Amino acid sequence: MRQNGIAQWESPYPRQRFDREVESGAVWCWRSKHGVDATVTLLTERPDYYPNQIWRNNTCAWYICRFAVARRLKGTGLGPRLLAEICADASAARIGALRLDVLASNPFLARYYETKGFNRVAEADIKGEGSVFLEKLSPPTEGAQ
Repeated sequence: MRQNGIAQWESPYPRQRFDREVESGAVWCWRSKHGVDATVTLLTERPDYYPNQIWRNNTCAWYICRFAVARRLKGTGLGPRLLAEICADASAARIGALRLDVLASNPFLARYYETKGFNRVAEADIKGEGSVFLEKLSPPTEGAQ
């Protein structure tokens, strides 16, 4: 991404934060015989770096962070399949919404999530960078009340 002028993620990511996320079970990883195929961090609390006015409601949500698919799998459809899996898991766990942010300077990524059913809900700065906040409401599972 950096080679394409996209600074989507903090570099390097704070190791202590990542270690806490792994220990808490928030980091999901998909592997194959070729190594790590994809990873995502699903937080149950609004990230502390989000502006206060973003998502102040009490909806139970997963905050999608650092969703990445190995470059060797580009174009295989793995990203959309895993995103659909995350959505299904959220629905089964009665999570009301999936939420995420992308840099405003990365319109391709915002459009990608919009084509997967996410809606823009706000634009604001994160650490001085313009960001777009997106949300996808989880459909209730069958039999859920």
